[in-house]
Amino acid sequence: MQRRIRWAWVALGALLLNMALPLRPQAAQANDIRAQLEQAQRDLEAVRRKQKEVQNELANLAFQAEEAEAQLRLVEAELVQANANLAIVAAEYEEVSAELELV
Repeated sequence: MQRRIRWAWVALGALLLNMALPLRPQAAQANDIRAQLEQAQRDLEAVRRKQKEVQNELANLAFQAEEAEAQLRLVEAELVQANANLAIVAAEYEEVSAELELV
C-alpha cells in the first residue's frame, strides 16, 4: 500500500513538474512583452517631446513669416511712393525741358 502511495506521490510530483514547466516560458514571454511595452512607452514619450519641439519651431516660423510679410507691405508702400515721386519728377523734368527749348 505504501508503495502505491509513493508511486502516487511520484506521479503527482511528475505531473505538477510537467505542468509547471510550460509556465516558465510564458513568464519569460510576459516579461519580454512588458519590456517591449515599456520601451514603446519611452519611445512614444520621446516622439511627443519631439512633436512639441517641432510645433514650437513651426509657431516661431509662422511668427517670423508674419513679420516678414508686414515688412514686405511696408517696402511695397515705399516703392509705390517712390514711383509716384519719380513720376512727379519726370513730369517736372519734361515741363522744364519744354520751357528750355522755347528759350
